[in-house]
Amino acid sequence: MRNITILLIVGVVSAAALPAEAQHNVPEGGTFAVAAAISPTTTDSAFLDNGLGFSGSVEGHLAPFLSLRAQVGTAWWNIDGLSFDGSVRPLTGLANVVVGWTAGDWRPYVTGGGGWYRYNYTEAGVDGENTKTGWDAGAGVEFFFAPEATLTLETLFHRVPNVTTTRAALGYKGSYWAFAFGAKKYF
Repeated sequence: MRNITILLIVGVVSAAALPAEAQHNVPEGGTFAVAAAISPTTTDSAFLDNGLGFSGSVEGHLAPFLSLRAQVGTAWWNIDGLSFDGSVRPLTGLANVVVGWTAGDWRPYVTGGGGWYRYNYTEAGVDGENTKTGWDAGAGVEFFFAPEATLTLETLFHRVPNVTTTRAALGYKGSYWAFAFGAKKYF
């Protein structure tokens, strides 16, 4: 996890240092994009295993370097290390600010925002749900493989309070990391 974060920081600094004349593929103010991604996730809870997540987003550019993003996503985690089996699945709805730089075909960015996290769970055959608010922050990079289409790589940390459930009264740690790989189409 630390190596991925260092790699993203080095990429952002390197791309920002490229000369201005190499820059193109800049999203204009008033454009929007849709994106989808798949992401391995790492939970902060000792009793939840790592899992797989999916997300979709719509992003509107206010300026070439600034956009607002609405994102929905989900992940699946199995309960591990307790006397009962089950699973926990967050469903997220987020609103983020994205600040990016363009350097040739690369567009590194940082993002942050917040939203709601609805945790659906099954413990020993009993279903339930718990909704929390939280925030997220991260960084990523886009690669323009076509004038209006990119491949994306993003690391996002989701900070969420403990999620109490029917059997886990003290709760599971709700925070987690997502390492997303995806694609984006600009319009």
